[in-house]
Amino acid sequence: MKKITIQNLDKPKENKLKNGVKWICSSLGLRNGRDLDDISFKVLYELLELFSKNNLISTDEVARSLKIESPRVNHHVRGLMESGIIFREKRKIALRGGSLSAAIEEMRRDSDMMFSRLLEVSKKIDEAFELWIKFNPVNKLESLIFEVNNKLGIANSQGHLLISWCFLIKL
Repeated sequence: MKKITIQNLDKPKENKLKNGVKWICSSLGLRNGRDLDDISFKVLYELLELFSKNNLISTDEVARSLKIESPRVNHHVRGLMESGIIFREKRKIALRGGSLSAAIEEMRRDSDMMFSRLLEVSKKIDEAFELWIKFNPVNKLESLIFEVNNKLGIANSQGHLLISWCFLIKL
């Protein structure tokens, strides 16, 4: 199960590497008020440095490098795994897609799929409650136009909306 949290934060004003990594951590909800020592940032930054040399990293390497206990590192690694940035492979961790930008791009595709499923189910719920037509006059009109277009065998596009609209007026 992936849990993608996204916070709409202003990009850092200074174009410094550490600021960018901190901003990504914050934007993905990995940094919070309880992370007083900024361990989530330190872990991600260290992982990125280590990934530049190796494809697979052990959490013990990160803990040794940062001089932090393994359980504390593992806690933050779990957060990175839940978000989809990294994944486990044979008791080690790897950067999804091989780069941070590829990982973010894959997370975008994940969220697009999640929203597609949410939209599909929500449309069925709207239909069941007749919310799509009942409370939105524009949608009600579009639904009528769509029905007329279907009966006439016309594809539903901008140009054909006018034809259907004129047809509806004559009715």
